[in-house]
Amino acid sequence: MCGRFAQADGGKGLMEHLGIVDTACATPARYNIAPSQQAVVIRHLSQQKTPSASLLRWGFMPHWTPNPPFGAPLINARSETVTEKPSFRDAFIHRRCLIPTNGFYEWRGKGRDKQPFFIGMADGQSFAMGGLWEAWHAPEETSIETFTLVTTQANACVAPIHNRMPVIVAREHYATWLNMEAAVPVCSMAAILAPFPALRMVSHPVSDRVNSPSHDSASCMQPVAVQKSLWENDSAMQTMHPDHENSK
Repeated sequence: MCGRFAQADGGKGLMEHLGIVDTACATPARYNIAPSQQAVVIRHLSQQKTPSASLLRWGFMPHWTPNPPFGAPLINARSETVTEKPSFRDAFIHRRCLIPTNGFYEWRGKGRDKQPFFIGMADGQSFAMGGLWEAWHAPEETSIETFTLVTTQANACVAPIHNRMPVIVAREHYATWLNMEAAVPVCSMAAILAPFPALRMVSHPVSDRVNSPSHDSASCMQPVAVQKSLWENDSAMQTMHPDHENSK
Protein backbone atom coordinates (compact mmCIF):
# COMPACT_ATOMS: atom_id res chain seq x y z
CA MET A 1 0.00 0.00 0.00
CA CYS A 2 0.98 3.65 -0.22
CA GLY A 3 0.32 5.60 2.95
CA ARG A 4 2.21 8.87 2.46
CA PHE A 5 3.27 11.07 -0.44
CA ALA A 6 4.53 14.58 -1.17
CA GLN A 7 3.40 17.47 -3.34
CA ALA A 8 6.51 19.61 -2.92
CA ASP A 9 5.43 22.01 -5.66
CA GLY A 10 1.77 22.05 -4.62
CA GLY A 11 0.91 20.18 -7.81
CA LYS A 12 1.90 23.13 -9.98
CA GLY A 13 4.28 21.17 -12.24
CA LEU A 14 1.59 18.82 -13.48
CA MET A 15 -0.99 21.59 -13.63
CA GLU A 16 1.29 23.67 -15.86
CA HIS A 17 1.99 20.68 -18.10
CA LEU A 18 -1.77 20.20 -18.60
CA GLY A 19 -2.40 23.91 -19.07
CA ILE A 20 -4.42 24.26 -15.88
CA VAL A 21 -4.60 27.76 -14.44
CA ASP A 22 -6.63 27.59 -11.24
CA THR A 23 -5.84 30.10 -8.53
CA ALA A 24 -8.59 28.59 -6.37
CA CYS A 25 -6.46 25.45 -6.09
CA ALA A 26 -3.19 27.22 -5.30
CA THR A 27 -1.72 25.25 -2.42
CA PRO A 28 1.50 25.43 -0.43
CA ALA A 29 4.22 22.82 -0.70
CA ARG A 30 3.36 19.58 1.10
CA TYR A 31 5.98 17.02 2.07
CA ASN A 32 4.08 14.43 4.11
CA ILE A 33 0.46 14.06 3.01
CA ALA A 34 -1.36 11.46 5.09
CA PRO A 35 -4.77 9.75 4.78
CA SER A 36 -7.75 11.96 5.68
CA GLN A 37 -5.82 15.07 4.57
CA GLN A 38 -6.53 17.09 1.43
CA ALA A 39 -4.36 16.96 -1.67
CA VAL A 40 -4.39 18.37 -5.18
CA VAL A 41 -6.21 16.08 -7.60
CA ILE A 42 -6.58 16.59 -11.36
CA ARG A 43 -9.72 15.31 -13.07
CA HIS A 44 -11.85 15.89 -16.14
CA LEU A 45 -15.36 16.79 -15.05
CA SER A 46 -18.19 16.14 -17.48
CA GLN A 47 -19.27 19.77 -17.71
CA GLN A 48 -15.77 21.02 -18.50
CA LYS A 49 -13.80 20.92 -21.74
CA THR A 50 -10.39 20.63 -20.12
CA PRO A 51 -9.00 19.03 -16.94
CA SER A 52 -9.17 20.98 -13.71
CA ALA A 53 -7.51 20.82 -10.30
CA SER A 54 -9.35 20.38 -7.01
CA LEU A 55 -8.59 19.71 -3.37
CA LEU A 56 -10.01 16.33 -2.35
CA ARG A 57 -9.71 14.32 0.84
CA TRP A 58 -7.55 11.19 0.74
CA GLY A 59 -9.67 8.22 1.80
CA PHE A 60 -12.24 6.98 -0.70
CA MET A 61 -15.87 6.84 0.44
CA PRO A 62 -18.25 5.12 -2.04
CA HIS A 63 -21.44 7.08 -2.65
CA TRP A 64 -23.45 4.37 -0.88
CA THR A 65 -21.40 4.58 2.34
CA PRO A 66 -23.70 4.88 5.41
CA ASN A 67 -24.02 8.09 7.38
CA PRO A 68 -21.93 8.35 9.47
CA PRO A 69 -19.41 6.38 7.42
CA PHE A 70 -18.36 3.06 8.91
CA GLY A 71 -14.97 1.43 8.57
CA ALA A 72 -11.59 2.85 7.64
CA PRO A 73 -11.32 5.09 4.55
CA LEU A 74 -10.07 3.28 1.46
CA ILE A 75 -6.71 4.90 0.70
CA ASN A 76 -5.61 2.35 -1.94
CA ALA A 77 -7.34 0.34 -4.68
CA ARG A 78 -5.62 -2.72 -6.14
CA SER A 79 -5.39 -2.50 -9.94
CA GLU A 80 -5.87 -6.27 -10.25
CA THR A 81 -9.35 -6.15 -8.72
CA VAL A 82 -10.45 -2.54 -9.28
CA THR A 83 -13.05 -3.56 -11.86
CA GLU A 84 -14.48 -6.25 -9.58
CA LYS A 85 -14.82 -4.49 -6.24
CA PRO A 86 -18.19 -2.72 -5.78
CA SER A 87 -16.41 0.12 -3.97
CA PHE A 88 -14.27 1.04 -6.99
CA ARG A 89 -15.86 -0.46 -10.11
CA ASP A 90 -18.01 2.51 -11.10
CA ALA A 91 -15.33 5.07 -10.22
CA PHE A 92 -12.76 3.26 -12.36
CA ILE A 93 -15.05 3.61 -15.36
CA HIS A 94 -16.32 7.14 -14.75
CA ARG A 95 -14.11 8.96 -12.22
CA ARG A 96 -10.40 8.41 -12.78
CA CYS A 97 -8.01 11.16 -11.74
CA LEU A 98 -4.33 12.06 -11.51
CA ILE A 99 -2.58 12.87 -8.24
CA PRO A 100 0.53 15.06 -8.73
CA THR A 101 3.55 14.15 -6.65
CA ASN A 102 7.31 14.37 -6.56
CA GLY A 103 7.59 11.18 -4.52
CA PHE A 104 5.97 8.77 -2.10
CA TYR A 105 7.05 6.98 1.06
CA GLU A 106 7.20 3.30 1.93
CA TRP A 107 8.47 1.42 4.96
CA ARG A 108 10.61 -1.71 5.21
CA GLY A 109 10.88 -3.82 8.33
CA LYS A 110 8.55 -4.72 11.17
CA GLY A 111 7.16 -2.99 14.22
CA ARG A 112 9.19 -0.13 15.63
CA ASP A 113 12.18 -1.05 13.49
CA LYS A 114 10.55 0.03 10.24
CA GLN A 115 12.79 2.18 8.05
CA PRO A 116 10.99 4.75 5.85
CA PHE A 117 12.16 5.41 2.29
CA PHE A 118 11.38 8.21 -0.14
CA ILE A 119 10.80 7.03 -3.71
CA GLY A 120 10.74 9.31 -6.74
CA MET A 121 12.04 9.87 -10.24
CA ALA A 122 15.76 9.66 -11.03
CA ASP A 123 15.58 13.07 -12.75
CA GLY A 124 13.90 14.67 -9.74
CA GLN A 125 10.83 15.67 -11.74
CA SER A 126 7.27 15.53 -10.48
CA PHE A 127 4.97 12.84 -11.85
CA ALA A 128 1.36 11.60 -11.67
CA MET A 129 -0.13 8.73 -9.72
CA GLY A 130 -3.34 7.16 -10.93
CA GLY A 131 -6.37 7.59 -8.70
CA LEU A 132 -10.15 7.37 -8.45
CA TRP A 133 -12.46 9.95 -6.94
CA GLU A 134 -15.98 9.94 -5.55
CA ALA A 135 -18.55 12.37 -4.19
CA TRP A 136 -20.28 11.22 -1.01
CA HIS A 137 -23.55 12.97 -0.20
CA ALA A 138 -24.80 13.19 3.37
CA PRO A 139 -28.55 13.32 4.10
CA GLU A 140 -28.28 17.01 4.95
CA GLU A 141 -27.15 17.55 1.34
CA THR A 142 -23.52 18.22 2.16
CA SER A 143 -21.00 16.64 -0.19
CA ILE A 144 -17.54 15.26 0.57
CA GLU A 145 -15.22 14.52 -2.35
CA THR A 146 -12.60 11.87 -1.73
CA PHE A 147 -9.96 9.95 -3.66
CA THR A 148 -7.90 6.77 -3.52
CA LEU A 149 -4.59 5.76 -5.09
CA VAL A 150 -4.59 2.82 -7.49
CA THR A 151 -1.72 0.43 -6.75
CA THR A 152 0.11 -2.26 -8.69
CA GLN A 153 2.91 -4.78 -8.17
CA ALA A 154 6.20 -3.18 -7.16
CA ASN A 155 8.96 -2.76 -9.74
CA ALA A 156 12.64 -3.59 -9.06
CA CYS A 157 13.23 -0.22 -7.41
CA VAL A 158 10.39 -0.51 -4.91
CA ALA A 159 10.23 -4.30 -4.35
CA PRO A 160 13.11 -4.44 -1.81
CA ILE A 161 11.08 -2.03 0.34
CA HIS A 162 7.46 -3.04 -0.30
CA ASN A 163 5.58 -5.39 -2.61
CA ARG A 164 3.14 -2.73 -3.84
CA MET A 165 3.53 0.72 -5.38
CA PRO A 166 1.20 3.38 -6.80
CA VAL A 167 0.25 3.18 -10.45
CA ILE A 168 2.38 5.86 -12.12
CA VAL A 169 0.71 7.26 -15.22
CA ALA A 170 3.20 8.21 -17.94
CA ARG A 171 2.65 11.52 -19.70
CA GLU A 172 1.62 9.84 -22.94
CA HIS A 173 -1.25 8.20 -21.05
CA TYR A 174 -2.66 11.27 -19.27
CA ALA A 175 -5.38 11.86 -21.86
CA THR A 176 -6.53 8.24 -21.81
CA TRP A 177 -6.61 8.07 -18.02
CA LEU A 178 -8.61 11.30 -17.74
CA ASN A 179 -10.97 10.55 -20.64
CA MET A 180 -14.43 10.07 -19.14
CA GLU A 181 -16.41 10.55 -22.36
CA ALA A 182 -16.33 6.91 -23.38
CA ALA A 183 -15.88 3.63 -21.55
CA VAL A 184 -12.28 2.46 -21.96
CA PRO A 185 -11.87 -1.33 -22.24
CA VAL A 186 -10.00 -2.70 -19.25
CA CYS A 187 -7.63 -4.60 -21.54
CA SER A 188 -6.48 -1.33 -23.09
CA MET A 189 -5.49 -0.01 -19.65
CA ALA A 190 -2.98 -2.81 -19.01
CA ALA A 191 0.04 -0.72 -20.06
CA ILE A 192 -1.01 2.11 -17.75
CA LEU A 193 -1.64 -0.17 -14.76
CA ALA A 194 1.67 -2.01 -15.14
CA PRO A 195 4.60 -1.16 -12.83
CA PHE A 196 6.49 1.94 -13.96
CA PRO A 197 10.02 1.30 -15.37
CA ALA A 198 12.35 0.82 -12.42
CA LEU A 199 15.40 2.34 -14.15
CA ARG A 200 13.67 5.72 -14.16
CA MET A 201 13.20 5.69 -10.37
CA VAL A 202 15.38 5.93 -7.27
CA SER A 203 14.86 5.67 -3.52
CA HIS A 204 16.71 6.63 -0.36
CA PRO A 205 16.16 6.17 3.39
CA VAL A 206 14.66 9.11 5.28
CA SER A 207 14.14 10.10 8.89
CA ASP A 208 11.36 8.49 10.90
CA ARG A 209 9.98 12.01 11.33
CA VAL A 210 7.79 11.12 8.37
CA ASN A 211 5.98 8.62 10.60
CA SER A 212 4.04 11.49 12.14
CA PRO A 213 1.68 13.55 9.93
CA SER A 214 2.46 16.55 12.14
CA HIS A 215 5.89 16.73 10.49
CA ASP A 216 5.42 18.37 7.11
CA SER A 217 8.65 19.96 5.92
CA ALA A 218 11.32 19.33 3.31
CA SER A 219 13.35 17.50 5.95
CA CYS A 220 10.94 14.56 5.56
CA MET A 221 12.41 13.86 2.12
CA GLN A 222 16.09 14.36 2.98
CA PRO A 223 18.38 11.28 2.82
CA VAL A 224 19.65 9.84 6.09
CA ALA A 225 21.90 6.94 7.03
CA VAL A 226 19.92 3.72 7.04
CA GLN A 227 19.39 2.06 10.43
CA LYS A 228 22.32 -0.33 10.73
CA SER A 229 20.41 -2.64 13.08
CA LEU A 230 18.03 -3.39 10.23
CA TRP A 231 20.56 -3.83 7.46
CA GLU A 232 23.59 -5.40 9.12
CA ASN A 233 23.32 -8.27 6.62
CA ASP A 234 22.26 -6.09 3.73
CA SER A 235 24.65 -3.14 3.54
CA ALA A 236 23.78 -2.56 -0.12
CA MET A 237 20.39 -1.28 1.00
CA GLN A 238 22.10 1.92 2.12
CA THR A 239 22.10 3.03 -1.53
CA MET A 240 18.83 1.79 -2.95
CA HIS A 241 18.90 1.97 -6.74
CA PRO A 242 17.27 -0.18 -9.46
CA ASP A 243 20.64 -0.82 -11.13
CA HIS A 244 21.81 -2.61 -7.99
CA GLU A 245 18.67 -4.68 -7.79
CA ASN A 246 19.00 -5.76 -11.41
CA SER A 247 22.45 -7.15 -10.65
CA LYS A 248 21.17 -9.59 -8.04
